[in-house]
Amino acid sequence: GQDTDDTALAAARRHLRQAAKFGYLEVRAKIERSTPVLFATTSAAMTAEKHLRRGMISYDHVLIDEAARAFSVDLVQPISLADKVIWVGDQDQLPPFGDVDLTAVLHRIERRHREPQQIPVPPDVSFLLDTARLGGKGKTGLERLVGWLKLFHRLFEICPPPPLLANSPEVPVTQSLNRQFRSVEAVGALVADTFYPGIGIRHAGPSPDYDKRLILRLNSGDTAPPVAWIDTAGLTKAGYFSKSEGTSTVNEGEAQIVAALLKDFALQLDGDADIRERLRILSPYKAQVGRIHRLLVNAQSSTGLGRDTLDRICQTVDSAQGSEADIIILSFARRLSQQLESSLDAGRPKAEQLEFLNRRIRSQLGFLARSERINVMMSRARQQIVLIGDFDFFRTAGQLLDQKAVLAEETGKSFWTRMLSRFLPVAQVTSETAESPVIIPAELLRVGG
Repeated sequence: GQDTDDTALAAARRHLRQAAKFGYLEVRAKIERSTPVLFATTSAAMTAEKHLRRGMISYDHVLIDEAARAFSVDLVQPISLADKVIWVGDQDQLPPFGDVDLTAVLHRIERRHREPQQIPVPPDVSFLLDTARLGGKGKTGLERLVGWLKLFHRLFEICPPPPLLANSPEVPVTQSLNRQFRSVEAVGALVADTFYPGIGIRHAGPSPDYDKRLILRLNSGDTAPPVAWIDTAGLTKAGYFSKSEGTSTVNEGEAQIVAALLKDFALQLDGDADIRERLRILSPYKAQVGRIHRLLVNAQSSTGLGRDTLDRICQTVDSAQGSEADIIILSFARRLSQQLESSLDAGRPKAEQLEFLNRRIRSQLGFLARSERINVMMSRARQQIVLIGDFDFFRTAGQLLDQKAVLAEETGKSFWTRMLSRFLPVAQVTSETAESPVIIPAELLRVGG
């Protein structure tokens, strides 16, 4: 009857679906078993790990790129796929997503706990962080947890790279690359001395004999500096100080400077395609990137740049990692109407001074006190980088961080101090120092001349 036929047809369809499903899985398994190289995210790689447990797949090596941006759980999962593991990353650039918020939560827990040394650590994590094996002696449970969360960073702490000239038959656990290929020497040297002191990075970047059309005309004369800081300290109108926009920050004056520079620069190039490849405008604040973008959209009639081009060249620091351009314009945006104060009450106990200093740094500098995001923005440029901000504000920021280092009994100067100490006022630049980073007062900026 009809009912019997319908039942048989439904059963046949189920059978065909199951056959197709199992046939697909069988073909997929055969492909995976015969594939010499498998590309996957760290989480998707665990699909292959299920087959591995059944003896179906094994690899000689697992290579994880951008390992510094992954939490430990993402790094540990793929380890079971091979006998040898290679992690590639830069622990001095962007940390794992959400690291700042997570670390802040952990620090609040620490402050509320009467005895930080007694903050409990789960037994399995405690085993992994055994002080005898991982150099955790004297660290609080919180510090050990943070170390576990960022395993790539922790690996470089407990197994620092050997000297570059060390002659050892053993392959070291960690190694640091010491040659940069992206930037001209003046830009590369500033990044190396600021963020990688002591490594001895060698210059292997492009020749300085580049097309002069690629260089923003920032001062009079035929040459322009590879590194220039447009200093807004002398501009006292309200628009040149930062203001909050939600959880972000904007600086209208700096945005206007960026727009003026781009209008002048667009006249030198051959349309959208040329500028898309050669220029990026960056800021650590999303609201500032949005404000610059809106100004440039409104100025399309004078720049001739399309919306797609503006969408591409205006980026936040998080979206900029991994990219590069001939020229980087960087708007720091942060500048308080009340200047930073670096003095401390030396009569207070050291612990109180350090806590007071930490609060001041957090409130006045925010995440610009951390070197990772600044490093990413500074290291995107191939030929020239133009920094816009209040030079004195960030010089004082460096002094605050230097004081914190002294109180915490740490060695070395802060990254802000190392970087800003290399800049010369433009009036002091000579033919011998033409490649040096220069400070150009914003009110003397030559745009469109």
